[in-house]
Amino acid sequence: ICAGQPGFYRIFLGFWHVIIYGSGPPFLMFVFSVLTIRHVKRRRIAPFINQVNQGERTLYKEKGLLRMALVQCLCIGLTTTLFSISQLYVSITTVYAKTNLQLAKENLFLVLGGLISTGGHGTTFYLYTATSRMFRQHLFHGRHARL
Repeated sequence: ICAGQPGFYRIFLGFWHVIIYGSGPPFLMFVFSVLTIRHVKRRRIAPFINQVNQGERTLYKEKGLLRMALVQCLCIGLTTTLFSISQLYVSITTVYAKTNLQLAKENLFLVLGGLISTGGHGTTFYLYTATSRMFRQHLFHGRHARL
């Protein structure tokens, strides 16, 4: 396990992962998502020809945007926090003597945490795409067209 030089830097690195890497991206994504949704609402204030059910469609789209943003923030928050906590654990416990089995378990935990953390950033796109109504309509429409 490469955990940095013993001393202050090792502890700093562990806390940096938790605060900056684990909490920073989900928090910033949430802030920018809220700002984007607010901007979309403000753009719609301009006058337009009112159609039937336009308000319902607008509300549905806003709920979809909000749901997408929250799911993305939650997924990335959970996956990056796992890796951050594993880094912090390794940073704090490197001063203790460990058996080869304990070191192997920690390495496995770090590698799996890093893999899950990396996969979390791309997974949210596929998660939302696979659960969206438009994707399901195109999927079923394409399958029925071939039959």
